[in-house]
Amino acid sequence: MYKYDIALSYEGESEKLVQEVADYLISEKLRVFFAPYYQRQMVSQNLKSELFQIYQNESLIKVLFVTKKYQQSQYTQIEKRRAVSSTINENRRLMIVNFLGENLPEDLKKFVYLNGNIPTDEIADFIMARVKELKNNRSSEAEQDITDSGSKYKNVNFVENSKDVVFGNTVNIGNITIN
Repeated sequence: MYKYDIALSYEGESEKLVQEVADYLISEKLRVFFAPYYQRQMVSQNLKSELFQIYQNESLIKVLFVTKKYQQSQYTQIEKRRAVSSTINENRRLMIVNFLGENLPEDLKKFVYLNGNIPTDEIADFIMARVKELKNNRSSEAEQDITDSGSKYKNVNFVENSKDVVFGNTVNIGNITIN
């Protein structure tokens, strides 16, 4: 399970646009890493190390808002390298919003990208659809793994929580009991 559904990588000039996308996604109950919303938590930490973790291990989807200044920023290049390397075998976990037109860098040309000139709500809708698709695929894979694992787990309820899958005939979560 990932800490964030989406990590948004951008250069400062795009912050207002990216904030609109982030706010839309957050309003849809998605867990979004948008740096200004985590500024206090990140002040006392090793920023490079924290960015490495977020873009390498802690986010399901990484969205890169690629502009000319994005290509020149030290921190966005760290984010980009981590995002690309962590999705090398799962291309659908990386989305690119391209503001460069035909001048997209070679290392990103192999990925499908969105034109950055579409409205922010459309960008957010594409991202949200991808998150739902990937979560549904992972949920289906987990159910298939349980079914495929033999009679040990057949006809057993399971609940996916924020950290793992709980097996058993009865699951208690707070005041809720599932049989």
